[in-house]
Amino acid sequence: MKRVSIRTKITLMVIAAIFVMVIIMLAIFELSGVTVLENTTRDYLISAVESNINKIEYVGGNRNSPSSSDDVLMIEYKDGHLAVDIDFLDSMNDVDSALYTGDGRLLYGSNPYSIEMDGEALKVPRIYKRTFDGITCYVYERKLTGEGLDGLWIRGIVPLRQARKQIGDIMKLLMFFLPLILIVTVIGGALIAYRILKPLRKMQKDISGISDETDLSGRIDVKEGRDEITALAGSYNEMLDRIESAFEREKRFTSDVSHELRTPMSVILAQTEYALEKDGDKEEYRDALEVIKRQGDRMAALIDDMLTYSRIDSGSDRYPKEELDLSELVESVTDEMSLLSQKGIVIRTDICDGITMEGNRDLLIRMFQNLIENAYKYGRENGHILVALKKADEEQKIEVIVEDDGIGISEEDQKKIFDRFYRADSARSRESGSVKGSGLGLPIVKMIVSYHKGTIRVVSSEGKGSRFEIFF
Repeated sequence: MKRVSIRTKITLMVIAAIFVMVIIMLAIFELSGVTVLENTTRDYLISAVESNINKIEYVGGNRNSPSSSDDVLMIEYKDGHLAVDIDFLDSMNDVDSALYTGDGRLLYGSNPYSIEMDGEALKVPRIYKRTFDGITCYVYERKLTGEGLDGLWIRGIVPLRQARKQIGDIMKLLMFFLPLILIVTVIGGALIAYRILKPLRKMQKDISGISDETDLSGRIDVKEGRDEITALAGSYNEMLDRIESAFEREKRFTSDVSHELRTPMSVILAQTEYALEKDGDKEEYRDALEVIKRQGDRMAALIDDMLTYSRIDSGSDRYPKEELDLSELVESVTDEMSLLSQKGIVIRTDICDGITMEGNRDLLIRMFQNLIENAYKYGRENGHILVALKKADEEQKIEVIVEDDGIGISEEDQKKIFDRFYRADSARSRESGSVKGSGLGLPIVKMIVSYHKGTIRVVSSEGKGSRFEIFF
């Protein structure tokens, strides 16, 4: 079955389902039909017997001895006679009636079943089934009441063969049409499978077209609807959106990395060639090695930042979350970062005690380090850095603030500072300027904030400093 097409599978399943349904319906019809016809036959039996009661009359012995006629039969009974209409013996819907005494003696009746039951006592009015020579019959025994009729019974008998014959004839007719039903089922199943799979074939064609091209911008044409195929197409388009976005990010990341690594690598190669081309004194070699070391350190920091960025971006399991004392963590980071004491800048803190959250310790430390390093880089001489941690509002959100009084960020640059490898100080030379970095510090901060399902924003004015606000 693994190599059978879906269309064939659907067709076979439809055929099997309808075939099973037909068989079940035939079985139900046979069972219910037999029951209905037997109940109908039973009602006919009761009705016929009750009708024959009115065809019997007792004639007392004080009258002249009556004689039978073409319409009435006179039967001696007790001190008189019973006048029985001749049509008492007429069969009505296969129902035959016979007249008995209480001890079961047959007085009047010609049906062989009635004759066979001659001598069987009648005690309680009842209706029951009885088999005669393999033929099942309904038997209804009814006691007569009225003047002179005491001790008389009518026993009605009707065979069930006719009812069952009717069911058999209907079943034969249905079985005759069963092959036609199967043919119609096969054709219907094939058409149903074709209609069901038509949208899937179109999806396959669209997907093949997208796969054959390097452009991932193609999408499956999704029509309005709530069926499963429409949902599948929508999900596939969403997957393509994510793949295209990830592919574009990878292309841009590769291009950015190549660009960022080219400069330090070029400097290292140039310094190496310069040192090898001529004989220099010890100081010249030292200067060349110091330049190579700085560029090597820069490359190492860049590679480390790229690895961190890539791991967070890929949703790596390297960073499990746990319940943390955020107040204690911020105190620890600020104490360590204050030891840098760059440009005479002083770190001030405003940290509320007992603030906890679920997060990854390493990433949160990296986030605070990057923000404080950024504040050092762009802070003014002998300035200040404020690191604050508090509950933001009645919703118990956590607010983190890192603020400096440095050069600030222009409104245009604020839209780009979280982009990879973007620096707001682009006018300065990276090699000779005071600001150094990989260009991934703030993008990593934003990714860490997003990883913890938080938000970050910047408030800044040129020449007045910058304020980074994070909400968890």
